[in-house]
Amino acid sequence: PPEFLPDDPAGQLETDSRSAPQDTGGPDGPDLYTLLSEFVSLKKQIQIQTREQSRNLQGLKDFNTFAGEGRQLLDELARQVSRMGAMEDKLREETTADILQAFLDIRDSLARGTAARTRVTAPFLRQKKIHALLDGYQIALNKFDQALLRLETTPIPARGRPFDPDTMTAVDTCHVPDMPQGVVAEEISGGFMRRGKVLRHARVVVNTPGKEN
Repeated sequence: PPEFLPDDPAGQLETDSRSAPQDTGGPDGPDLYTLLSEFVSLKKQIQIQTREQSRNLQGLKDFNTFAGEGRQLLDELARQVSRMGAMEDKLREETTADILQAFLDIRDSLARGTAARTRVTAPFLRQKKIHALLDGYQIALNKFDQALLRLETTPIPARGRPFDPDTMTAVDTCHVPDMPQGVVAEEISGGFMRRGKVLRHARVVVNTPGKEN
C-alpha cells in the first residue's frame, strides 16, 4: 500500500517498485486478444490491397498489350493507305499517258502540216491561201504545246541533233553529204518527255555514210 514518507513535504504518494501494476489488458494497454485481432485485420487489409494492386498491374499490362496491338493496326492501316495512294497515282499516271498518246498523234499531224510551208510550190494566190491555212496549223500547234506543258509534257528535240537511243528510235537511215554522220536528218513522229521520263520515243531517220537518199 502507498505510504507517506516523512521527507516528503508535499505529501506525494510513492509506490513500492515491488507492487508496480502489470500489463494485464487494463486501461494502461491492449490485451493480447485485441492485439492479435488488430494484427489479423491489418494482414487482411494488406492482402486486399495486394490483390487490388495485382489487378491494377494486370489491367495495366492488358492495356499496354491492347495499345501495342492498336499501334500495330494503325501502322498497318497507314501502310495500306500509302500503298493504295501509290496505286492510285500509278493508275492515274498510266491513264493520263494513254490519253496523251492519242493527242500526240494529232500533234504530229499539225507539226507535219506546218513543216510543209517550205515545200509549197503552188501559184501565188494558192500559196497565200495555203500559207493562211498553215498559219492556223501553227497557232493550233502552239496551243497544243501549251496544253501539254501544263501536263508536264514536253517535246524531245530531234531534228539536227545527235541520235540518242534513250529518247529516239531509228526507223531508217539516209545519207546527206553536208550533214554530220549520226545526226537525225528527219523526224517521222515526235518524241515526248513527261516528269523526267520518256513518254514516247521519237521515230527518226539518221544520217549515215552510204548512198544518198
